[in-house]
Amino acid sequence: MDCNFSNCNDGIWTSGEQCDDGNDVSSDGCSNCLIDPGYKCINQFLQPSVCYTCPLNCQICKFNQISICTQCFAGYFLKQNKCIQCDSNCQTCSKINYCLTCPILDQKPDQNGKCLRCDVGYYVTQGTCQSQCGDSIVAQDEECDLGPQNGVGGCDENCKINQQYECQGDICLQKKQQIIDVGFYNSTTENQILLKGNDTQIYELQCKQINVTIDEFSNSDFNYTIDYTDLNECILTLDYFKTINKNNIIKLKFPLYQQNRLLQTDIREIQIVPRKKIVYSENQIQQSVKIQSAQNSLTYLFYISVPLAIMMGGLDFLIAILDILCWVNNLYYINIFFPINVEMILKNTIIDNFQFFSNPIKLNNPNDTYYRESPKHFLEKGTDPLFINNTFQPFLRLILYFISWLLVKAFLKILRKINNSLNNQGQLKIRKNQLQQKVKQIQNSKQVINSQNNKQTKKIIILNYLINKSQQFLINSNQYFIKFLNVSYLDILLGIVLHLNCFNLYQVNNHIVLVNYLLCLLSIPICIYILYLYYMIGQQHFIILDHKIFQQKYGILYLGIKIYEYEARQYGFISLIKKSLYIITIIIFYEQPQIQTASCAFISSMNIGLIIYCQPFQTNKDLISIGGPDLCLFILMIIFTCLAIDDGVGLLNQNQRFQIGWVIIVVLCLSILIQFAFIIQEFLRTLKLKIQQIREFLK
Repeated sequence: MDCNFSNCNDGIWTSGEQCDDGNDVSSDGCSNCLIDPGYKCINQFLQPSVCYTCPLNCQICKFNQISICTQCFAGYFLKQNKCIQCDSNCQTCSKINYCLTCPILDQKPDQNGKCLRCDVGYYVTQGTCQSQCGDSIVAQDEECDLGPQNGVGGCDENCKINQQYECQGDICLQKKQQIIDVGFYNSTTENQILLKGNDTQIYELQCKQINVTIDEFSNSDFNYTIDYTDLNECILTLDYFKTINKNNIIKLKFPLYQQNRLLQTDIREIQIVPRKKIVYSENQIQQSVKIQSAQNSLTYLFYISVPLAIMMGGLDFLIAILDILCWVNNLYYINIFFPINVEMILKNTIIDNFQFFSNPIKLNNPNDTYYRESPKHFLEKGTDPLFINNTFQPFLRLILYFISWLLVKAFLKILRKINNSLNNQGQLKIRKNQLQQKVKQIQNSKQVINSQNNKQTKKIIILNYLINKSQQFLINSNQYFIKFLNVSYLDILLGIVLHLNCFNLYQVNNHIVLVNYLLCLLSIPICIYILYLYYMIGQQHFIILDHKIFQQKYGILYLGIKIYEYEARQYGFISLIKKSLYIITIIIFYEQPQIQTASCAFISSMNIGLIIYCQPFQTNKDLISIGGPDLCLFILMIIFTCLAIDDGVGLLNQNQRFQIGWVIIVVLCLSILIQFAFIIQEFLRTLKLKIQQIREFLK
């Protein structure tokens, strides 16, 4: 008969129950007729179950009224029915510190029951001593151990030191890395790159292992050399065999240097955006060199024309040429990539060579603490942002003119004394001759007297001629001074704007910068005065402008202008406003070439618009001599705007840009030759008049 009836917790165990201790107490060995984990139960049919558990850490036990342990787990020994843990250095033991077996394989306890321990930081794992990464103890086979911080600081999860750190004990600090500063050698070069250490040295061995690649360039499209300087710097010189643009990224790869060794595994790559460089053919370069040689020859011709213009009466046209040359000189400040034939001309113009003296004191050197560098095209022309360096020549021209005025004034005073002396001597001789004639001297003596009188008369005539020319110069000196001031206006305004744009106010604590700031502020009234003069001319009534005395002072400001028309009288003022806006624009918008050139083209159209509106000139000759250069400048600015756009788009190749360069040169030459033609015409007219005067004088 199979009896599987169960009535849980009735104290009667049947075969349908794991146990039945007769109570509903949980976790006492039998809970809900189920044996609790870790317990054993003795069951007798129709009797209450007896459940027991082995003592703690006991592996085998039996029940005899109580639970009796017969065998403990490994690492424990039995004492008084308790399993006591062995010493941590024992695998099994008979006493707490008497080992029977050792945890390390192939090792036996000594006669005192002792086993060898693992070194600090090592633990027995599978019978051998092994380190445990993350226990905050640096073992011999570990480089570091930051415990829970592993993988966060300079120590990784495998207790290896990261390359950029150095560790000592439980402290890891980031190493002083070798930081390399890379950039172009200066603001003008396109093919020289400078590498130098930032707080750390760059080594010659690193320089030799630099590898250079350029996007979209093959190895045959460029070449490079590397020089190691005494200043522990690398200079990388690139030779391009085709045009390079900003999208052709230059990539430098070189190993870092740490702890007196090169880290071949730590290769640093630095990318540099190149500066655009248009590569021309050898034939185009040779043509450009010839153009520059021709310009140098014209410089000597200009030197000769200066004294001739002064002596022959062409000073007005000479000043006009100086005005045009100042404009041409400032064209190179336009931030575009000029065709090489144009660059050769604008980079070293006649004005650049037409200097009386070089600047004796050169300030703002690269080693100076206050050093500031001009924008690229300014720097290439030697235009310094420091005011006194930049305006030395225009102020020197004004000073020399003032000295010339003083010398002419002193010379005139001397001539007048000599003339008075000769006149007195002549009157005495005339009286003496009259007495001698009364005594009836012979005819020969009369001829001698007449010859002496003729010599005396010629001396007086020459003196009177010199006196008249000196007086004429002094009478017109105010006009010439204003005109020279007008020619220097561009340079002075350029010096002011460039200085204020490059030097910040916080630098005024340097005494050199402070002095230049003061000179800037003192020069601003000069510019305002020139603007006021032209504005005043435009507001005057034509009757005042037509007055002889007013013309002697200010006539040169409205020479050739229709003074009877109000709009025409504004031409000079608008022209000066155009110059001022032009200078300000090329500096302020230098880094935005398209805006710079488009703004300059608009500014250049101001005079053209006025000419179209009212034709402010008295004659066609004045229209050609004054309006012609203005039109040429407007055409140039339109071409420059197109080139600036192409610099960003890249539609034209170097051959097309070179041909456009010839168009620019033709327009430049035309604007200058117009004035030279008038100088030659005036020279021939005056020469003819002088020859007639000399013939009459010799008779």
